[in-house]
Amino acid sequence: MNQTYRTITITLGTVFISYWVLFTIDVFTRPPVTPEDTMRALAYAEMRGKPLPPIPFHHDGCTAFPDRLLGHDLYEICITHDMGNWLGGTAAERTQVNRELREQVATTGPLGPALGFIMHYSVEYLGDNWVSHYRGTNWGYGWNQP
Repeated sequence: MNQTYRTITITLGTVFISYWVLFTIDVFTRPPVTPEDTMRALAYAEMRGKPLPPIPFHHDGCTAFPDRLLGHDLYEICITHDMGNWLGGTAAERTQVNRELREQVATTGPLGPALGFIMHYSVEYLGDNWVSHYRGTNWGYGWNQP
């Protein structure tokens, strides 16, 4: 019994430390914005009928969450979510952007619905925090809204 407990403790500890190492790297790095990303952001703003913010679009992939997890590629979905955050808007628009994140993640594979729920809960209820403000990807960051 003690050996099993020790193995579980070591495994969980390793997972926890690995997550925090990856989280720290994610917080302090930002992928480059390609011309395609900029064109997608401009098209996204036009599709939403929103004016362009004065701060240029940038993204960080999936903030504090892996861009790829267990065969699920979430990177492009997270960039689209960052586009919604960049544009900002009303509380109802924020809820809609977060709901779209959940719905898109749900289509990525067998764990998609569970990952979508976790990501939706995280951005809807925990997303406007020091990490997103530090990364510059909080709601309405294109307008420098607090």
